[in-house]
Amino acid sequence: MRKIRLCLTLLSMIILLSSCQLAKDDVILTPGIEEKDLIGIYLQMFDGSDLNTPLLPLFGEEGAYHFYHIEDEQGGYSYIRTVSGPFVLNLHTNIRILDDTVNGVTTRTQTIDYEFDVMISQEHINDLLYIDTIRMGETMELFGSSGHMISGITMTSTYEDDVILDDVPTHVTYKITFQVIDRLESVKLIEMEEDHGMLLSTTLTEAEESFEVSSNTAYLILEETYEKLDGSTYVVRQIISNDQYVQLNFPNEFGFVTTDAILHIIFPE
Repeated sequence: MRKIRLCLTLLSMIILLSSCQLAKDDVILTPGIEEKDLIGIYLQMFDGSDLNTPLLPLFGEEGAYHFYHIEDEQGGYSYIRTVSGPFVLNLHTNIRILDDTVNGVTTRTQTIDYEFDVMISQEHINDLLYIDTIRMGETMELFGSSGHMISGITMTSTYEDDVILDDVPTHVTYKITFQVIDRLESVKLIEMEEDHGMLLSTTLTEAEESFEVSSNTAYLILEETYEKLDGSTYVVRQIISNDQYVQLNFPNEFGFVTTDAILHIIFPE
């Protein structure tokens, strides 16, 4: 009878801990599983009416939608580098190192936070986005897929784990913000004189690598025209007066905004 009560008590504790974990709906704590360390995330997407056909390249294929870190070595020095696709936008990496000395013995720990955005075209609303964690044991594997219906609501998912990197205990976190955007119809580049007269106007309907303004241009007005789901349009404007890289929100073939759509605006010297 005592053993039964003990088993029931342990079971209750497990259920309680599981409930606490599920309550953090935007944070997924992924402790080491079978000695496999969390090293990144992988994305896959399915049509809402066809869950048998993946829309993105498979894991391990060229162009796969993944972001992960690995340990590498160069010139006798080890370091941590990241591997990612152009769908990773606004990447921020924060590394904090803590050395704790007790009785002359120094122990080092560190935290590494990766935070980035993913922007998806509105055409994928009601499709399914799956996020898998990438783990490294003897081999690199996918583990623990979580699915989300794509809607117009911005969603943030966080994955974290305690791992060992370069022999240092490390708490690693991946924070990804998913945003669905309206369809970018066109980008108009209006070249202006110092007296605010218009010189030239150029319209882009797809991504370009660069745009060089004319020698008489004092500043540039960049107008982006977006279309909402209901068919209505609106314009976003910005003024540019010097060399600048601008992220244009033209989606790629899979409906993702990527760094391949960054436009380099060049002013003459």
